[in-house]
Amino acid sequence: MLLCGAGPIEREFGGFFRQLAGVLRTEYDITLFEGGGTAVSEGKVPSLFGPLQVISRLLPFGGLEIEGAYTEYKRRCLAFGLSLAPALLKGRFDIVHFIDPPMATILPRLRRAFGLSYRLLFTEASSISPPFYPRDTHIHQISPATMQEALIMGIPASMMTLAPCALTLPAFAPTSSRAELRLKHSVDERAFLILANTDVRRIQKRVHYLIDEVSRLDSDALLWINGCPEDPAVADLAARKLGRRCRLTNLPPREVQELYTMADVFVHAAVQEPFGMPIAQALCSGLPVLVHNSAHYGWLTQDPGCLVEMRKPGSLADRLRDAAVTRAQLAQQASEKAPIMRNRLAWETLRPLYLRMYAQLAGGSTVAGEVRPEDRLPHPVSQAAQRIEAGR
Repeated sequence: MLLCGAGPIEREFGGFFRQLAGVLRTEYDITLFEGGGTAVSEGKVPSLFGPLQVISRLLPFGGLEIEGAYTEYKRRCLAFGLSLAPALLKGRFDIVHFIDPPMATILPRLRRAFGLSYRLLFTEASSISPPFYPRDTHIHQISPATMQEALIMGIPASMMTLAPCALTLPAFAPTSSRAELRLKHSVDERAFLILANTDVRRIQKRVHYLIDEVSRLDSDALLWINGCPEDPAVADLAARKLGRRCRLTNLPPREVQELYTMADVFVHAAVQEPFGMPIAQALCSGLPVLVHNSAHYGWLTQDPGCLVEMRKPGSLADRLRDAAVTRAQLAQQASEKAPIMRNRLAWETLRPLYLRMYAQLAGGSTVAGEVRPEDRLPHPVSQAAQRIEAGR
C-alpha cells in the first residue's frame, strides 16, 4: 500500500488509508510505504525518497513532468514512485494499492521496466473523470455515485469494486460537554455556531459561497472554518464580510472533535466530493448537517432534510435561519441518527467488502463484489451521465 503523504489526498484520506492497512493486516501480509510517516504510522519511508525528491526538482523528466497548480505534489509522487523500485523488485508483491493519482503513471512503467507482475489497485478519491481512469488498474470506488457514473460512461463493472470509506469510531466519543468546550474556546452559549471543516479555498470547496450566505444572517451567527488555509483571498473575504463573526483555524485532527461537539450545524458548500470524510465525521458525531442536493450527498447522509441547493444564492442562508430556530429539535434528530451512521460506516461493517476485493484481485478474478442494497442509486448522478444515458 502506497501513500505519498502530501496535499488534499493526505489531509482527507491519509488516516483512512493507514487505518485500512491496519485493519487488513490480520488477514494479509501488508506493507505500507509512505512519503512521510506520522507519530502513529507504521509505514516505511523508502530510503531513496529524500535524494530523489531533490533530483525531481532539478531535472525535467519528459512526459512525466506535469505542470500546473499541483506540480510540487506530482514531482513528489514521481520521486516517491521511483524510490519504491528496490522494494518492488525485492518484495514480489501481488497487489500494489495506491491512492495518489500521479502514481498511476509511475507504477505501470516500473512494472514493465523490471518485468514484474503485481496487480494495480487505485482508490478513486480525487474526482477523476472516468475516461481518465488509469488503464490496466482495478478501480476501488468509495461512492456509489461515482461507481454509477463510471458505469454509464462505459467503464466495465469488472474493472471496479465499490467499498465506501470506513471510520474509526472511538474518535467520536466527546471528552467534554458542549458548555465546557464553548467556555474553553470563548464561544457564547447563545451563539448559533456554524462549522465547516474543509480546505479553505474557493475552487471545489466553495468557502466563499459559505461566507456570503452566513453574511446574510443575524449577528448571533458565528462561522467557524477549520482547515488548511490554501487561498488567502478567502480570509480577506471573511474579514470584510463577517469580521469577528468568523474564525479561521487549522487544528490538528485530535482537536477537531471538540468543534463537532460544540457546533450547532455542520455545513459543506462543495457541490461535488469523491466521498466527504468531514461530513461523515459530523454525521457520526450527532451534528446536524447541511450539504448540496445531489445523489452522492443524499446517499451519504441518508436524509433529504440535509440537502440544500448550494448553487442558488440565498438558499443556504434560508436553511440556516430555519436551523437556528429549530436547533434543539435538529440536534435531537441528529443525535438519534448518529448510532445508525456509525454502524453503517464502521470498519466492522465494511471490512468484509475490502477483504473480498483483495481476495478477488489477488486471485486474478475480475468479478467485482455485489453492491449492497443501501449503496444502490436509483438514477444517473450528473448532467454528463444523464446526457450519455439519453444518447443511448
